[in-house]
Amino acid sequence: MCVLLCGCSELLDLQPLPVSALNDSRLQSLYKFTHFNPIQTQIFHPLYHTDCNVLLGAPTGSGKTVAAELAIFRIFREYPNTKVR
Repeated sequence: MCVLLCGCSELLDLQPLPVSALNDSRLQSLYKFTHFNPIQTQIFHPLYHTDCNVLLGAPTGSGKTVAAELAIFRIFREYPNTKVR
């Protein structure tokens, strides 16, 4: 069970995570940038390495779509024979 309750999380001062953290050259080639932005860097682990639910609220243009793609990539990787409905 994954429970992380944060009202309004502060953006941590993290080093930008390189796209190579995906460990998949096919996925890495989808992006023209070399590093994830601060929001994507902060939520990378729960999205790409766990089955925890994540609620992300952030301004327009902050990288929410790429964040959603990270979760989708995990589902495709971990459950390759499951149909998407």
